[in-house]
Amino acid sequence: MQATLMITCLLLLSVNISGQVVSENIHIDQFGYRPSGQKIAILSNPQVGYNSSESYTPGGSMQIVNNLTFSVVYSAAPSQWNNGNTHAQSGDKVWWFDFTSVTTPGEYYVFDPTNNLRSYIFEIGDGVYEDVLSQGIRAFYYQRCGVAKSVSNGGDWNDGVCHNHDGQDLDCRLVTDPTNASLSRDLSGGWHDAGDYNKYVNYTHDPMHDLLFAYEDNPSIWGDDFNLPESGNGVSDILDEIKVELDWLLKMQEPDGSALMKVAVTGYQASSPPSSDMSVRRYGPAQASSTRAIASIFAHAAIVYELEGMTAYSNMLLTKAELAWDWIIANPAYSNYDNAGFLSSNPEVSANAQDDFLACAAVYLFAATGNTIYRDYFDANYTSINPYSWGYWYLFQNSVQDAMLYYASLPNATPEVASNIQSSFVSSMHTGNSDMLISFLNNTDAYRAQINDGSYVWGNNREKSHASIMFNNLIKYGLDDGGADDLFNYARAASGYMHFIHGVNPMNKAMLSNMYDYGGDNCINEIYHAWFNHGTVFDNALNSLYGPPPGIIPGGINPSYTPAASYSGPALVPPLNQPIQKSYKDWNTGYPENSWELTENAITYQAAYVNMISKYVGQPSVILPIKISHFNVLLLGDNQVKISWETATETNNDFFIVEKSIDGKRWDNLQKVKGAGTSVDPIYYSLFDKMPYSGHNYYRVKQVDFDGQFSYSSIRSVYLDAINESVIQAFPNPSQKEITFYAPGVNMDDVEIFNTLGQKMNGFSLIKESDLKYHLNMSGFSNGIYYLIAGQFVVQFVKKDE
Repeated sequence: MQATLMITCLLLLSVNISGQVVSENIHIDQFGYRPSGQKIAILSNPQVGYNSSESYTPGGSMQIVNNLTFSVVYSAAPSQWNNGNTHAQSGDKVWWFDFTSVTTPGEYYVFDPTNNLRSYIFEIGDGVYEDVLSQGIRAFYYQRCGVAKSVSNGGDWNDGVCHNHDGQDLDCRLVTDPTNASLSRDLSGGWHDAGDYNKYVNYTHDPMHDLLFAYEDNPSIWGDDFNLPESGNGVSDILDEIKVELDWLLKMQEPDGSALMKVAVTGYQASSPPSSDMSVRRYGPAQASSTRAIASIFAHAAIVYELEGMTAYSNMLLTKAELAWDWIIANPAYSNYDNAGFLSSNPEVSANAQDDFLACAAVYLFAATGNTIYRDYFDANYTSINPYSWGYWYLFQNSVQDAMLYYASLPNATPEVASNIQSSFVSSMHTGNSDMLISFLNNTDAYRAQINDGSYVWGNNREKSHASIMFNNLIKYGLDDGGADDLFNYARAASGYMHFIHGVNPMNKAMLSNMYDYGGDNCINEIYHAWFNHGTVFDNALNSLYGPPPGIIPGGINPSYTPAASYSGPALVPPLNQPIQKSYKDWNTGYPENSWELTENAITYQAAYVNMISKYVGQPSVILPIKISHFNVLLLGDNQVKISWETATETNNDFFIVEKSIDGKRWDNLQKVKGAGTSVDPIYYSLFDKMPYSGHNYYRVKQVDFDGQFSYSSIRSVYLDAINESVIQAFPNPSQKEITFYAPGVNMDDVEIFNTLGQKMNGFSLIKESDLKYHLNMSGFSNGIYYLIAGQFVVQFVKKDE
């Protein structure tokens, strides 16, 4: 009888799945949502644009349906956006259906029972963006130059070695003096910049910093198993991929410290696949701008690779950064490269941008060396850097903005300068820049990813990604004006740009190529790229064998798109004559249609997206209810680690637990620290890890409210060279129930435990997790001090009930 009642109840709560049709007017993040994240489906009734005939009015109640049981887990009425007015940027009337309260992991879809229409299926879970992240970084693998792409690593997109043929990168000649063999350089390696096969130093500046921050801000998410050729070598795969470009940039640096400008064909030559391209390639001469770029990149990379424990490589990068800096000081004039000999893009940047490069270099050199000459330069010049001098932080200046905020977070930064930078940023985000917090609070964008009309430019997916990063920087550095409410608003505003790229846009299209095996339902199928171009076997994923590889992001929406004047074919609608957010077409035809203005990929778009999506992997998607203004870990000379953090304000804060990890994935309690409850005054906390591991040590702070709600800080790490490969360490110590012993190089087969009276403990069970880690259940132990003895090694530990 009970079984019959249960089945009857399920039927009453289930939907009739017969005849349901997927609607392109129900927009969701096709890859899913984190349980604690905001979840709002956009329901659209197009009024203007290519799809204006697709009329749709949602019913009075929308539902969230479990895709396994077909049971209704949530239902509510949608809310009409802006009193039913048409949204100008999209040409749509819109409703919002908020289902944030649905947090149980699983597969679901949005269902409109009145119209028998549903959304694509999506997932709720903490790991919903992990595959997106891995494919996003793997996209750089397909941009590698001078290496073969194997079947095992490249799948259907395999190819032989490219651009190492006669007259190419192994024997690259100066474009203005190609017969002079003494000027030949081996400039092989690195990444192709975009849809062609050229390589530019200046164009690496922003994407390299984006990728370095993607690692530095969240190192624990980057595994060694992304199916790259280097996977399994003990180095995070993102750092292996970044190193591909760094090694090429090192080749581009001349012995005097200056940097060559570019490696490219002289015209527009390219063929598919890359290994078939035999066009002669030349390099452009050294310039001040490219030298400033590598000084900035090498200094930041030196910091990051030291975190990974690659000390020799880090030191070499730092030496090269200082060499470039010295060249710049000796040659302070701006460059104005004329691109002579090339028809391809001139990568020269403005004098303002060259100032930005040098400011970034000063910040990272100061952080890496502590040498005050770099701080003095930055302090003397930061007020003329555009974000600060304008008082307006634009979406397109990410690298210098990130560097300025990074400087302001350094413990040895000049306090007044740090405060001025943070105040300028917060002011712009709150009131100065109409794209940012004001627009979010005012619900300006019906699709919840506001940027103004003028910011919809060529490469818009980069601007969307950086808008999200700017909001996340407010969270990262604890820069809130109004406490926890601001932090939650920042998090929700930031996620809107990610959801837009993932399908919550008027076209209902995920702006990532060929992601059907990784959660995508309506993805980009075509990329303007010489390898995957129109007419090749890689042309279109729906009509040919392959399409482009997964995870590539195109430039995106571009209302300024214009075909060549010679074009006389059918009207290109879309993308022409559309509302701004519908100014896109999924196609890859070249001249005279010029699809590259929308669908070409570039490392700068890809890196911005990877940086953005990395903020939604690994760490819990909730925000600290208190403001941590600083969180630092410092390796001291006696091989202890000092962990310190400061709260500017606290609300209902019961306690902190400092957690420690050897791999950034499995965490143990290091120490509990009582919080201040509620306070408006800054409070400084610190403690010491007296027994750090050899190798990586990751730390984070868990903050717990009086009501039991908890959340986590960002992750910080230090790296220790082998200090004693035969020592036993116990953590957490004291412990209540279970203690873990870290015992590299110690034989733990015959272990004895004694209390302070010298009595031998019997009946305990030591569980081996690995050759390094062992777990002891202490439920049968009384409170007190104990000693574990393994051969000649002894470690003291404490059982203490809370």
